[in-house]
Amino acid sequence: MSTKPQPSIDYLSAERSKEWIVELSSLLSQQIEALEEAAFITMNDEDAKQYEKRSKRIAELKAMLGHVSCF
Repeated sequence: MSTKPQPSIDYLSAERSKEWIVELSSLLSQQIEALEEAAFITMNDEDAKQYEKRSKRIAELKAMLGHVSCF
């Protein structure tokens, strides 16, 4: 009977953290882009809702990564 080595908890945690960091980076880039556009064109209701949704997710990700959220 062949047994494959199981990924360790540390490895899984590291992989999950990497995924969260990639998502966080993407969301932060989107927030910056939205703010740059808003400097010239007022956000409509849908854009503002998306901005708030991203902001909440950013705070969640930062908390999961062990950072105090300022958003």
